[in-house]
Amino acid sequence: MTFAEIEQALGHHLATLSPARPIAWPNKNYDPKASGAVPYIEFAHIPTIKTDDSIDGTLPVQTGIVLLTVVTARDTFANQANDIAQAVADLFPYGVRIETTNGTVMISKPSDPVAGFTDGIYWRQPVRVTYRTTPAIA
Repeated sequence: MTFAEIEQALGHHLATLSPARPIAWPNKNYDPKASGAVPYIEFAHIPTIKTDDSIDGTLPVQTGIVLLTVVTARDTFANQANDIAQAVADLFPYGVRIETTNGTVMISKPSDPVAGFTDGIYWRQPVRVTYRTTPAIA
């Protein structure tokens, strides 16, 4: 499974969040000041390890993290960011499987928030989603 397929699968799943939130995709211009769309979620894909235990190299397994950062206005307490981060974490529970044409992306551990932080005029609350892929078997 390619990195693009993994991102698309996880991104489509994120887009089902209700209520919907704007998403800042990798390598796509997103200017919250221009659009006024705060809060929003930043999507960052961090592939980690690729393994293959098959003799012929036909069953690659990719692991990685998708860091979904909830961005809200600064100096308004963290409640809104925490609520959205909780909804994001709940959308990616341990064991959920997202089917693709070339295999499955499985959430391989409970999604967890990491320490929030200020960044200029924004408060950022990351949520780490850990995944593992399995290829489709023909």
